[in-house]
Amino acid sequence: MPSPSVKQRQAIRRIFFQSWKKQCQGEPLEGIEHVVVEVILLHPEYQSLLEQDESALDIESQPPGDSQHPGQANPFLHMGMHITLLEQLQIDRPPGVRAIYQKLSSTNTNDHQTQHRMLECLGQWLYSAQAGKTPLSPDIYLQCLRKLL
Repeated sequence: MPSPSVKQRQAIRRIFFQSWKKQCQGEPLEGIEHVVVEVILLHPEYQSLLEQDESALDIESQPPGDSQHPGQANPFLHMGMHITLLEQLQIDRPPGVRAIYQKLSSTNTNDHQTQHRMLECLGQWLYSAQAGKTPLSPDIYLQCLRKLL
């Protein structure tokens, strides 16, 4: 029997499968499903994975992607980080993240590439905190983002 953390991970991942299935079948989306589908549409390289049955819930890696997504190790983590960033932008938390995004977007017409640049900082921030190297401080995250300007 899977551990509670594995069950929780599978439940979160199931939302990706269910949202994509609804999108493909033309069913109405609800709540977070809109954001999930928005992110999936930005990532055609993951759509075939989500068209599989849910036996792919435990996938941890995928072969290296194209030049825009090289060596993407975990499609669910990657798409989840996009969702996190989109939520941060929507509510401007940490304060200032939206302004940084807008400045970066003004010099780059490809919003997806802008998000990827910001995801580098988000990933470093989360990794450092998880590894116990730094506290999960919004200032550290924002400092990294400001270096992108």
